[in-house]
Amino acid sequence: MSALALALHLVLAAPGPAPMGPAPMGPAPMGLAPPLDPGPFQGGELAAASLGVLAGDAAVVGGAYLTLRLFANGTIQPSAPNFRTLAYAVGAASLLVPPLTAVLLARWARAEPASGSVWRAYALALAGEVAALAAGYYASPRLWVVLPVQLVALGVGTSLGLHWGRHPRAPDGYPGSEAKHEPKDPPPARAPAASSANLPICPDPALAAAG
Repeated sequence: MSALALALHLVLAAPGPAPMGPAPMGPAPMGLAPPLDPGPFQGGELAAASLGVLAGDAAVVGGAYLTLRLFANGTIQPSAPNFRTLAYAVGAASLLVPPLTAVLLARWARAEPASGSVWRAYALALAGEVAALAAGYYASPRLWVVLPVQLVALGVGTSLGLHWGRHPRAPDGYPGSEAKHEPKDPPPARAPAASSANLPICPDPALAAAG
């Protein structure tokens, strides 16, 4: 369990894949919309999640086989408590490991920018794994049903979780951002119109001559 927690912590701390090409210098040009989330169910993400599911299943089966070899060689005492511990460990690993490996590979191949989170993707993938194990339980002894349900449910849940979130707000300088912000400086006040009572009155030339 500690190894799974350490692996998930390292994934959360690792930076995402860097975009291709040189980064643009200076502010974005006017008239161009900010980059938006392309949405879930991208082909690369689904393929990477499927590979993660297969890798997780292989890790669980391989670990169980090696443990059984240790029982057969006498390295681990073949007692009832030890077999019970093995059964609990294999059950927990089959529930936690395939969703984890699916999320790890899908995060590496995700389409950017992604507005979701790894925790949300792992929660949805874990729900998909529960559905796959339940399908295998009800379809027993046809346990091969687990694999196709895993590929579909974990791929969909992982991709949806990586892109399920609030889209970033358009920064200043993009169209539409002016309506969300008040202007920094108020517009200059107009000078009051001159009143007619304060204007000088030109005397009548005739009255000036009579005086």
